[in-house]
Amino acid sequence: MQENNDTEAELHCPYCGCKVQPNSKFCSNCGKDMIRIFHTVRTEKRPLGLTVIAVLWVLGGIFNFLGSFSSIISDVQVLSLLSSSLIHNWFKFGVLAELGISLLVLVLSLIQLATCYGLWAGKSWAWKTAFSVAILLVVCNTSLLLLYTSAPAELGIDATLAAGSVPWSIIWAVIICSYLRKPHVKQYLGIGTR
Repeated sequence: MQENNDTEAELHCPYCGCKVQPNSKFCSNCGKDMIRIFHTVRTEKRPLGLTVIAVLWVLGGIFNFLGSFSSIISDVQVLSLLSSSLIHNWFKFGVLAELGISLLVLVLSLIQLATCYGLWAGKSWAWKTAFSVAILLVVCNTSLLLLYTSAPAELGIDATLAAGSVPWSIIWAVIICSYLRKPHVKQYLGIGTR
């Protein structure tokens, strides 16, 4: 039996069955877009860096979820105390602001966890979502830092955790945004192939 090495590279249009070249953008017979079809054939393997990012982002999503959930519980417990004249005025704004930011981080953490699946599975929607979530988390962490540092010194609000999270969120956003722009990652996620 004669072995034909060309059959491995032979691709057919799923719409009309016509043979098409592996680098064809469109079927020469029916004109259908072949890029998405070939994308699944050519880039079956997830880039290692994307695997690492997805795993680390799962951990970050869990951390963000637990941290924001804890903050929300604490803020909700003190809401009834805010009407007291004994409470410093800063808390009347600070607790509500922290609650709002924490609710946003909670939602972002859930989106972050869903995005991990998308990055892992090569879903194109995960590309823009990852950019957006990374940038919004920087904004949230920076907002918390500004909120905590705006408190009068006599209140003893410790901004150390927020001060540490801002550089890390910026570094993480830069890593994610720069890595997701690499051609092989964009190809795996089906971005910019049209």
